[in-house]
Amino acid sequence: MTDSEGTATGFRDDPFPGDVLEQLYLARGVDLRGYRSSTVQRRLSRRLAATGCTTCREYLNLLKSRPEEYDRLINSLTNIERNTW
Repeated sequence: MTDSEGTATGFRDDPFPGDVLEQLYLARGVDLRGYRSSTVQRRLSRRLAATGCTTCREYLNLLKSRPEEYDRLINSLTNIERNTW
């Protein structure tokens, strides 16, 4: 999602999407921190929209309360469908 200026919504005045990748690495050991930031922002925007979150901060809280979302996030970021990471 983008606003009228073409900025990815959910990322302005919010922890950088890298914080989500850091949490993913800490929780699952999947290191995607080297992915291009434009790719991460685009794919993470889709996960935020799918979950109803409007910021990365909200999404980080959702990950803590719904661990199954980690699998969906990994699938979305890597385009690899796996049941369990």
